[in-house]
Amino acid sequence: MRYLGGKERISKQVCTFLESVRKPGQLFIDATCGGLSIFSKMKSPKHAYDIKDDLIMLYKAIQSNSITLPDNISEEEYKFYKNSEPSAIKAFVGFGCSFLGKYFAGYARGPNRNFTKNTKDSLLKKFKTINDSDVIEHKDLFTLEVSNALIYIDPPYANTTKYN
Repeated sequence: MRYLGGKERISKQVCTFLESVRKPGQLFIDATCGGLSIFSKMKSPKHAYDIKDDLIMLYKAIQSNSITLPDNISEEEYKFYKNSEPSAIKAFVGFGCSFLGKYFAGYARGPNRNFTKNTKDSLLKKFKTINDSDVIEHKDLFTLEVSNALIYIDPPYANTTKYN
């Protein structure tokens, strides 16, 4: 899934390094999981956290097979979800159907490209490597209480869009 600040292009290199410094059996925590590019490539046991509530709703719904993701979202539907209450489908539309994966930053469009279908396919591919035992939760990284874990935190970038 396209996600503002996503690490898909460098995820293999990042994960290779992280696995090389990880102790055997050590819990991996992606404390700001975003688009799941790092989390989906790490070995279990692993936990993913993010402060964006509807994003976690989406991931939990996919993990539990309780959502059917659409192949198409119209601009009218996009506008409808932008003004709706937090939900799994709102996160799917807000990130996956928006310009550059920036949450509701304008309806994504382009010649010969179906952004909705691309998002769906990307998410379903990532979830092939995520087990039912992998934890995905809505949590602020500043409230984590863990020991003996390898924690990955993708920091915010200077002079860029702020997260709500």
